[in-house]
Amino acid sequence: MTTRQRATYPMETPMQSSSQLALWRSEFGRSYTDRNDVAKPRALVRARNPEDNVMCATAFDLPFKDGFADLAFTSGVLIHIAPADLAKAMAEIYRVSRRYIVAIEYDAPIEQEIQYRGNGDSLWKRDHGGLWQAAYPSLKLLRRLECFGRLLPLL
Repeated sequence: MTTRQRATYPMETPMQSSSQLALWRSEFGRSYTDRNDVAKPRALVRARNPEDNVMCATAFDLPFKDGFADLAFTSGVLIHIAPADLAKAMAEIYRVSRRYIVAIEYDAPIEQEIQYRGNGDSLWKRDHGGLWQAAYPSLKLLRRLECFGRLLPLL
């Protein structure tokens, strides 16, 4: 987590909201296979709770102004971004975070590609906390947690 300025809005990146997670855990989520089609899940989330403001974006182009959110976090997102593209996604997450960044990702001291559902070029373990701190020296590591065998850097 990093200390920047005061804000009031949390943000989830890219689409890790509790409504979204509840949707994927439902029967719809168990039977729905096209995770890139955002229209259907967005409509279902809005039908369940019309007050939810559901936006779809990528980690490369978040639809928020600079410093929009107190907290930006990823959970199982950065592991799927190729090494050549990772800096751009991190820069965008850093841009919209006013105060804290939490990365809940598979961690490893040395970057390593892992087969994902039988495919290569889809998942990488790496030292996410170290990468954040190298890219943004002003970030201060507040806590590094191990959960279910995974390290969770809180910057």
